[in-house]
Amino acid sequence: MKTIAIVTNGATPLGAFLKGNLEEVLAGYVEINLYALNELAQPARLEEDVVLVMLKSKVLEVEGYVPDTSRILVVQRTVREGAVEPLLSLPEGTRVLVVNDAPETTLETVAFLYQVGLRHLRLIPYDPDKPVDCLLATTPGEAHLVPPPISMIVDLGNRVIDISTFLEIINRLGLECAEVSRRLVLYAESTVNVAGGIKEQQRQLFLQKAQLESVVDLAKEGLLLLDVQGRILVANAAMRDLLKLEGDACLGRKAAKVLPAPLAALLPGDDVRGEVVELAGRELLAGKQTILQFGAPAGCCFSVQDITYLRQLEKTKERRLRSQGLTARYCFEDIRTQVPRMRECLQLAERMAASGLTVLIAGESGTGKELLAQSIHNASPRKHQPFVAVNCAAVPEALLESELFGYEGGAFTGALREGKRGLFEQAHGGTVFLDEVGDMPLALQARLLRVLQEKQLTRLGSSQVLNVDIRVVAATHLDLRQLVEVGRFRQDLYYRLHVLPLVVPPLRERREDILPLLAFFLSEQGRSQLKLEEAAKTALLAYSWPGNIRELQNVAAYAAFAAGERIGEVDLPYYVRETPQEEEVFRRHSDWPLAQKMLAYLAAGSAGRNTLANKLQEAGEECSEGEVRRLLAWLQQWGLVEAQTGRGGSRLTARGLAAAKNAGKPVGI
Repeated sequence: MKTIAIVTNGATPLGAFLKGNLEEVLAGYVEINLYALNELAQPARLEEDVVLVMLKSKVLEVEGYVPDTSRILVVQRTVREGAVEPLLSLPEGTRVLVVNDAPETTLETVAFLYQVGLRHLRLIPYDPDKPVDCLLATTPGEAHLVPPPISMIVDLGNRVIDISTFLEIINRLGLECAEVSRRLVLYAESTVNVAGGIKEQQRQLFLQKAQLESVVDLAKEGLLLLDVQGRILVANAAMRDLLKLEGDACLGRKAAKVLPAPLAALLPGDDVRGEVVELAGRELLAGKQTILQFGAPAGCCFSVQDITYLRQLEKTKERRLRSQGLTARYCFEDIRTQVPRMRECLQLAERMAASGLTVLIAGESGTGKELLAQSIHNASPRKHQPFVAVNCAAVPEALLESELFGYEGGAFTGALREGKRGLFEQAHGGTVFLDEVGDMPLALQARLLRVLQEKQLTRLGSSQVLNVDIRVVAATHLDLRQLVEVGRFRQDLYYRLHVLPLVVPPLRERREDILPLLAFFLSEQGRSQLKLEEAAKTALLAYSWPGNIRELQNVAAYAAFAAGERIGEVDLPYYVRETPQEEEVFRRHSDWPLAQKMLAYLAAGSAGRNTLANKLQEAGEECSEGEVRRLLAWLQQWGLVEAQTGRGGSRLTARGLAAAKNAGKPVGI
């Protein structure tokens, strides 16, 4: 607790009276000790934080007992409200004798009376050695000293401590808090202030501070306001609760002694932003920001936030977005594959997700382009923001513009009176997925280009330009370059979309995934126990899957419905059973004779293009490395070979190995 010393001339009631003044405002926050100047003797020392003396002339006498003379404060005194009212009503020019216990204090009282507005009177300082020529006298509680000839006395009462002295004490001791401010305002209401306007200023400051503290207390984030010495000036409710502080007990104390060690370690040095600190099993997000005044540090603001609360906010936002259908459900972990080519595609997409650049996904219908788009969103820094998907081919052309860009009320017949936010606006801060962007009308392509270039849009029926922060992921099953050549797609838009291109291979090029994906879809139907007969396996692996994974999902639903204890060929849809096996198709191809020799070479192990070209040439085949490259691409299309990463060359898939067993071995093997 802070301490105050009151030093008076002698053992008079004055000290006790002034102590009572101080306790009106500072009770419970300071300890007050009384001293008589005539009783002090060396080597006595006054160790209190503030030493109060009544007169400037006494400072020299007291400083010998105070180690740090900057702690000495001369008390400014005033009178209670209403004490000077009788003097204010006196006629102008009235002579009034001013009486006090000493010449110095008498002159001080005269100056005080002039300060509070009694300039219409002639105030005569009392001098016992001079004759008295007044009919009226005034005195601050010293009526017994008024000379006998005078019978009319206006007793101002004992002078109390002025509000200006209180403000000095509070500032020096760091006692700024709501309760002290409240008491000071009430005290000021009962006194006459020697400095005009300071009382009203204090009242306004108190009200402003109370309002500010109310606002600060509403914050969920714990806040400390520190002065340049690191003392706590303000601690909001969240911080007091976080640190288990009671009331204003921490105010005026050094923050380094109040804060737990992990947080106190952040006080020295530069500003801190978003530092994660572990405390009592909780993760806290801490920060420190220097407050500048006229270019110089005037303190700092220290903030602490429980990450648990942030996570709750994220969950609340996610629930709201989910209720509006503006979330992405899938992640990369949901995409199942055993094919190296597809795994490389996923790895590339995951790297793309970290950037904010536009992604263009190309692939046949049913290959899972939207699944990949959602995964990109959920792996990006925007994962907690909206994900808005729009199928450019499914929405009628007449409605697509209003759906994308929104409209003002009354923009067209049937428009909502209050207007409507477009999908781009709803996606602000998040991701827009434009599925089948190749089917977007030319008229809208120009407006989309502006959104991508300028990040701005205008609602239908409005002239106001809105800024939007969105990332675009587009997808198409069409060849956009061909569409550009025939004039069905803008070239400038193509290059805006074609920043990070991504190609999803069709299911016929991922034949190793067919049976695992079928098992997964069967489990979704509650028939995970079903086993496949060999005839069914052969039919499934031979089918071309023009509808890709979406078609496979439908086949799984059909088999789950039709099958008994096992899935036979008869339990598959007719179009799967009756389609000629693709082996028969590619075996009838003109490239098959040379390709089967290549399969036989690869059956012995992986090989590069140059090695395969040399082997074929040794066997009498006129085959260049370029021809080998073409044949490998053809075999890869049928799912017979796959390329390895790096310089691993090409190798057979399980299907290719089966085909190689039926191929004749070339010479040299």
